[in-house]
Amino acid sequence: MAPTIGLKAAIDERVEVVAAGPERRGRLGIRVVGVPTTDENAQPVTERRRSIFRRGEDALAHTVYGLILTLATVGELIHHEVSAQASMAWLIGAGVVLLAAHLFSDVLAHLASTREDPNWSETLRIGREDVSVTAGFIGAALIMAVAAIADLDAQGALYTCVAAGLVAVAALSFYATANHHPATRVLMSAAAAVLGAVIIVGENTF
Repeated sequence: MAPTIGLKAAIDERVEVVAAGPERRGRLGIRVVGVPTTDENAQPVTERRRSIFRRGEDALAHTVYGLILTLATVGELIHHEVSAQASMAWLIGAGVVLLAAHLFSDVLAHLASTREDPNWSETLRIGREDVSVTAGFIGAALIMAVAAIADLDAQGALYTCVAAGLVAVAALSFYATANHHPATRVLMSAAAAVLGAVIIVGENTF
């Protein structure tokens, strides 16, 4: 018995951690000091995860919103038979204006909610979160840039932008409904593509 008691005492002495925090006992009665409990860490971890999820949701919403506006802009360019160079310029300009509008509105929302002026780091963080709204415009502008450099048909390139935008909206809808039945995911993706097509038809009709 003596060796066993001596071994346990040695383990107790070596396992004890000198740090701030509550004392609790683990298995075999080994005393551990300064190890935070699960309950103490649960709140910060949960808040971090929620913050990450919120940022992911915002990025997805901004991307889809930007894609829909891109489709509307491309539909207007198709209707007016704009050249590849002019289409690229319009798409870049529209993306910049949209980003500026989002940044301005988010800064105002920050001021309203915190009553404090955002510093440069906070403004840059807001800008990084908002930049996803320009994804559709950037993609379409790149397609039109290739068309302009290669001297391709502008209308054909614009319809390529339409096809790419519809595929992107459908893919994001399929991704967003990952926890749904496969049939529901397919239906949601098809509905998103139909919505984009309706926007294009509307822009060319009215």
